[in-house]
Amino acid sequence: MDEKVESFVEMIKDSLENVGDEYYKITTTYESSGIVRERVFCYELYHQMRLVQSERGLNDVQIHGEIDKSGHIAFDRNAWKNPDFVFHIPGMMQGNAIVVEVKGKLEGTYQEGVYKDIVTLSKFTDNKHYYHSGVLIIYNYTYDEFLRKIGEFLKNRLQENKVPTDKIIIICKKSKSIPSVIKKLNDLLEEVK
Repeated sequence: MDEKVESFVEMIKDSLENVGDEYYKITTTYESSGIVRERVFCYELYHQMRLVQSERGLNDVQIHGEIDKSGHIAFDRNAWKNPDFVFHIPGMMQGNAIVVEVKGKLEGTYQEGVYKDIVTLSKFTDNKHYYHSGVLIIYNYTYDEFLRKIGEFLKNRLQENKVPTDKIIIICKKSKSIPSVIKKLNDLLEEVK
């Protein structure tokens, strides 16, 4: 992993350590145990990333949330979704560092959503779009839970569709009190039985 990318992945990991448990599941009037709201989690994560970025002086790139790539000449408007975060230098493709997707649920139809997020990360990290790495953040699950719940599904879908996975990193974070686990997606796929 490139040194610059590694510093941003480490920044993301440390920022995740600062996100409180109240952002993993939001208590509601109808569900006291809480519900998963990805936007709420992402807004707090963005706040924490900006704090850590400033503390570490990693200000040579900007972090933007859900930046819309439609209308950009290098991106097919019908084939792209907006990633949760991009680390880049606005106005220059060569300044693209990493692209990030976030998921807080894995059950049922959310498995397909994780697959689609990996496809998005793969497209952004191709040679045409200049992002060095893609990061998939899985929250509310340990690495082992992620592997058990979705590992085989992902491996099969990614292989059958020949999705490049060599530039994608997975970060799993169950809760504030449980440390993050960082793995390269290719290493994860090798662990799937």
